[in-house]
Amino acid sequence: MEKSCSPAILFLMNLRVYGFRTDNLRKAFPIYLLLLISFLPFFLVLRSFSTELVELYHRTYPIVYLSILGSIAQELFFRSWLIHHLKKKIRNPIQIILINSALFAFMHVFIPLQYIFIPVSFIMGIGFAAAYYYYPNIYLVSAVHIIVNLMIPFSCLLGLIQCP
Repeated sequence: MEKSCSPAILFLMNLRVYGFRTDNLRKAFPIYLLLLISFLPFFLVLRSFSTELVELYHRTYPIVYLSILGSIAQELFFRSWLIHHLKKKIRNPIQIILINSALFAFMHVFIPLQYIFIPVSFIMGIGFAAAYYYYPNIYLVSAVHIIVNLMIPFSCLLGLIQCP
């Protein structure tokens, strides 16, 4: 007679499917660190818009919401949930990554300064989606997203960019 799993075990197994994993931390960490480092050139581009971006941060969003809670919510939806469901419908990883990135970028159409956020979000979305597709870890992808979102405000606080 076959043993059935308890509801708690089934719930935990489902979480793993959605990237809630610690078993791949050692293997995935270097990839996500490389991803974060690869995003640093975007910071140089964003520096030229620093006054507008810092003003946007102050005017529109509390920093905790935008940089931490918003990043986690986006990763839970776009990487954890959406990639999992796209894999069920589409076999080609490049298509999954591009669809995910396009939807991620489109979500930024509602943020002021779209001419900055849409292209940057699409390119960064490719990095987030590719890293997550091959090394699914919601903790690491969320951490990278949070750090990226905190680059401008922390640079302002550290005096690396001129802030209003």
